[in-house]
Amino acid sequence: MERLEQVIVTMTRALDLMTEFDKSFHEARILTDLRPLFGEPSDIQGAVIVHTLRVEYHERGSVKSFFVTLGSDELRELEAVVDRAISKHDALRTFAEGANLKLYDVIRDDQG
Repeated sequence: MERLEQVIVTMTRALDLMTEFDKSFHEARILTDLRPLFGEPSDIQGAVIVHTLRVEYHERGSVKSFFVTLGSDELRELEAVVDRAISKHDALRTFAEGANLKLYDVIRDDQG
């Protein structure tokens, strides 16, 4: 029974540490539009491509969102930032496994 209690205490502490934030990620989507540039109403002279990043998150029991407009350079910058975070995650996982540390995954709570 003592081993079970230790596991429960450890899991509770891990969950508490993982949720020590006022906002948690829910989902994201990038909406891409081609927006025409008009001279006269019947004369399309060109277009711009606009990407809108929508991020949804949990806050105080509800899902909220914000929007950010991105150009192609910002999309590439965001990709590089995410790739770097994934590399750091993989390096930390390898380090933790080598040190025989038990890793706990973040539990997604769709209720906030």
